Amino acid sequence: MRATILSNRQFLPSYYLMRLRVPGMTAAFAPGQFVMVRPAAVGDPFLPRAFSILRGAPAPRGGHGRGEVRGQKDGGRGLGAGTDIEIVYRALGRGTTLMATLGRGNAMEVLGPLGGRGFRPAAGPAIFVAGGVGVPPMVALAESFANGHRTASSRKPKTAQRPRPATRDPRPLVLVGGRTKDDVLGVAEFRRAGCRVQVATDDGSMGHHGLVTDLLEAALADGGDGGRPAIYACGPEGMLHAVRRIALAAEAPCQLCLEANMACGFGGCMGCAIPVAGEGMGAYKLCCKDGPVFDARDLRW
Repeated sequence: MRATILSNRQFLPSYYLMRLRVPGMTAAFAPGQFVMVRPAAVGDPFLPRAFSILRGAPAPRGGHGRGEVRGQKDGGRGLGAGTDIEIVYRALGRGTTLMATLGRGNAMEVLGPLGGRGFRPAAGPAIFVAGGVGVPPMVALAESFANGHRTASSRKPKTAQRPRPATRDPRPLVLVGGRTKDDVLGVAEFRRAGCRVQVATDDGSMGHHGLVTDLLEAALADGGDGGRPAIYACGPEGMLHAVRRIALAAEAPCQLCLEANMACGFGGCMGCAIPVAGEGMGAYKLCCKDGPVFDARDLRW
């Protein structure tokens, strides 16, 4: 699908927020799903790249606007005007460096939403673990929680129950990590979604001096939220390996949103195989088609 850039803003030294208008795309997506994106009419790089969807909303009536997604009226719902989506990227390689030079009105090629399995929110306490460009799908998940996608767990009970202990805070706990303070994304968005936020940086320039998984181990050891929390995570592969190990040791349910190199995004290229538990050592699933969100227990890491 041919899309148009509404805005393309740098918000940290190497991170950008791009808003795109995609005619014909549905606004419905599950947190963790993604789009394949590349600049239009460009031969190098030839292949698109996967970007998690931060936010999506129906385009306003008439297909015009000022390029802002947040705060737009819903006058265009159901009119076929398409969808305005937001993606976050870091300018590193040829493709993302080229994207960083593009402005409002430039054309992009977009395919999606893709991903056979997004996050599946569960009732009870929740801990989000996010790092780097793995933050956007976690923001989408936090906003999904805030918008009542877990209404079954938040309805007022019909019969009186014992009050919760004063130490229990029902808000999701978000643990955000980065190499430095310039790699810490999404703190304001998480707080606007009603989450508690803790930050860790490798160099100690913001929050805890150490790994974000240090905060996870401390949160699980504390147990102040009561009950066994569900863990949701997206970020660098090393972080996800550590989150999986910690979650399995604590017998906590855990969903991981993975990233893998892919050329198509829908299972045709077979380039994003993920080793999973199964008979023998040859069991694999595709990150794009069967994920990108997997149960930690199903992975063979």
